[in-house]
Amino acid sequence: MKIMDWLKLIKDEHNSFHCETEELANEFLTIAHNLGYKWISGTSLLDVNHWDIWEENTCYCFSKEDGGFSYARMDIVRSWAFNVINVKELLYGRKPFKLKR
Repeated sequence: MKIMDWLKLIKDEHNSFHCETEELANEFLTIAHNLGYKWISGTSLLDVNHWDIWEENTCYCFSKEDGGFSYARMDIVRSWAFNVINVKELLYGRKPFKLKR
């Protein structure tokens, strides 16, 4: 996926990124880190992935207002009417991913 595509997806505050494995979480957070993003606290996305809290239900969301990433459980993200983007499909899927609200 092109850098501009990642930037467009991440900048849309209505998108969340579901990582069903810790490996996917680390891969996604590395991409976001390489694009200059950090946690809301200002720390590096590579310092900790927070995946162990919600495990296979972990979603990451960017907040323009707070200037960084946060994480939440998938059912909470859906209750906010966010698009849930499956990172596995995004990275490795053969078909184009679909936004799910």
